[in-house]
Order: sequence, then structure tokens, then C-alpha cells
Amino acid sequence: MFALLVALTFVQGTESWIMRGALLAVTAGIIALIFRRKRSVDDGTLKQWSLLFWWSLVTHPLLDCHTTWGTQLFWPLPWKLSWNNIFVVDPLYTVPFMICVGIVLFMRRDSRWRRWVNWLGIGISSAYMVFTIACKRIAVGAIGASLERQHIAYIDFSTRPTPFNSILWTVNVDAGDHYLLGYHSLLDTKAEVEFARVDKGVESLGVWAQHEKVKRLEVLSDHNYTVRLQGDTIVFNDLRFGQMGEPSPDKPFVFSYLLIPQGDELRVELIPPGPPKGEDLSTLLQELWVRIKGE
Repeated sequence: MFALLVALTFVQGTESWIMRGALLAVTAGIIALIFRRKRSVDDGTLKQWSLLFWWSLVTHPLLDCHTTWGTQLFWPLPWKLSWNNIFVVDPLYTVPFMICVGIVLFMRRDSRWRRWVNWLGIGISSAYMVFTIACKRIAVGAIGASLERQHIAYIDFSTRPTPFNSILWTVNVDAGDHYLLGYHSLLDTKAEVEFARVDKGVESLGVWAQHEKVKRLEVLSDHNYTVRLQGDTIVFNDLRFGQMGEPSPDKPFVFSYLLIPQGDELRVELIPPGPPKGEDLSTLLQELWVRIKGE
């Protein structure tokens, strides 16, 4: 819904931010007016309802910018924002807020404590978000220092939190024709990050390298991808969510796509995410927990 509103209200020029903010406020007011008229009994003012919808429209996509998936906040412009400081699903961010909302639902509407409980939930979640940003900065510093000590030449590297926590971080090092993949836990006692080399394999795309669907996948993966051949089928691997377990050149990635040539067209099929053959999810989660505790 936010993307639609931005598309409708998008304006050019040096004052576009002011114009967009004003138009978004008007849109929130219109939604609030419609919603309030449908309620037969309501002691909330139009200003209060407008602020509710305005904050809902603004904060949700801003939060998405912090995740490992990111969002096109300025759609229809092609820019994608992803600050990669919190996993898409992190219970330490969501659960405290949900608990506070649940408590409020069972409190009297005229209770002065309802506001305090709401702010408590927002405060805890916001504090945890700040904590994840600090964790990322620490991880980036440690990984960068390790790369220098190991005299590894690289173009750039990116870091992302592993599922459900902000202590264990994956790192993708762009080293030209290959990636170096590794883990770094903030609880690690050893200084150096161990890396697994994975060739980019972009030459496997062949004549499809400039195809529109391939270009869209490149944008989707934030240009962190490798390509493999399985017989006559091309496999496009999105590196952002890493692999199941310790990095390895032979392991499948969490998100991969089959590129199947059909004459002059290219069909793209998502490979359903799941544990590698012979492994179960509980074992992988246990390995993740062990790795979080450091090496």
C-alpha cells in the first residue's frame, strides 16, 4: 500500500521530500476520515486517527529498510535500501512489542497505564534495533581487520545477521571472480575469520547474461550472486541469505532460481528453500546455536 501511495504522490524537484511528506499526511487524513465515519461510536479525534495511519504508513517501510531483504522505499525509482542490521524475522524485536500490545487489549480503555505499556513495547523494540546497529558496526570492524591481517585483496564485503539473532553474522567478500563466504560471531575468541571460496561463475549465463529476467534477479540479490550449471539448467544463487550450515562451495543456497531456456525465452523457477539432502532443520538450528556461542 505504501509503494502505491508513493507512486501516486511522487514528485520531482529539490522540494520533493517536503511535497511527498505533505501528500502522505493528506492521504493519512483521508483514510482516517473514511475509517472514522464507519465507526458508530468513537471518542478518537480526526487528528489522532490521522497520526495513527501516518505513522503506520511511514514506519513500516522504514523498518523494512533495516532488514536483510530491504525495500524499494522510493519506488518506482529502482533504488533499493537494505541496511542489513536485523534479520527479516527476529523474535527479540517483535515479541516484546506483541506482548505489550496483548496486555493493552485486556486493559480498560480509560486506564492511564495503557499509554505507558504501549510506549514500553515501542521503547524495548527500538532499543533492540539500536543494539543491532551497534552489533553490525562491531562485526564490520572485526571482519575488515581480519581481511587486512590475512592480506586478502577484495573489492567490497557485506555483512548480514543470521536467522533470529544479531550475534552471528555472515560475510560475503567480493574478491573479483569469486566470493569468500564466512561467519563471524561477536562471541568469537579467535581473531581471524575463516572463509570458503565460491566462484561467481557468471560465464555460465552465456547468451542470457543480458536478459531482462537475469537483470531483475541481479537487482533482487543486490548483485550478491553466483551461477552454477546443473546439466543444461542454469542455477542462479542469491547469496544474501547464505547457505544452510557452514559455508561450502558445494552446498545449496537458501534462495536459488532455476533459469530454464525455452526457445528465445527464459523461465525462472524458485527452488523451494529447505535443508540439504540428508539434513534436518533441527540439526541445522542446533549447529547455528553452537556457532553463535563463538569459536
